[in-house]
Amino acid sequence: LGVLLWEISSKGPPFSDCPRNLLRDHIKDGNRENPIEGTPPKYQELYQKCWDGKPESRPDIEKVHEILSQLSINTVEYSEPSQPYICDTANIRTGGHSELTIPSDDNNSSVVQNKELSGKVNTVQPQITNEEQTSASNLADQLKQNELINRQAQIKISQLNQEKNNLKDQLAQTEAYIYELKSQQENIIKQKKPIRK
Repeated sequence: LGVLLWEISSKGPPFSDCPRNLLRDHIKDGNRENPIEGTPPKYQELYQKCWDGKPESRPDIEKVHEILSQLSINTVEYSEPSQPYICDTANIRTGGHSELTIPSDDNNSSVVQNKELSGKVNTVQPQITNEEQTSASNLADQLKQNELINRQAQIKISQLNQEKNNLKDQLAQTEAYIYELKSQQENIIKQKKPIRK
């Protein structure tokens, strides 16, 4: 299951550069694919748990489903821009009723005369740079990719749950068939035993 989750994030087969005749030994030796850049950390952690070398350490399908259900678009991590793009309103102060004092970059103050403001500052418009717009666009793209990965994983989990249910049904039918065969065998054995008087 871990390899399948990795394939969803990579959009390709694992160990594509490894010869097929060596693949089993390669995996048996503990080799695993490297995480794909941009994969949500919790999703990555999940598939790495799924391919743990110790089967008892791996989550079962119900736990995988639970974890995937909890993953949301909020798992995207991004770094804060190095330069704040929204003006800090705490550093804006009014001087009297007709002046607005705004600290400048070199820590000197400049005074803006504006009688219309009368000391009231209601809104501050953010200045968004091209870099920040690109960053926002990249985040939006990453969110879409995460949603797609989540949907694909949900579909695969549904398929696996259906397969599990089908296997349970087959097991129940097989057990019923075995029980019927044992009953028939016991009846045949009873019929073959001579009746002693």
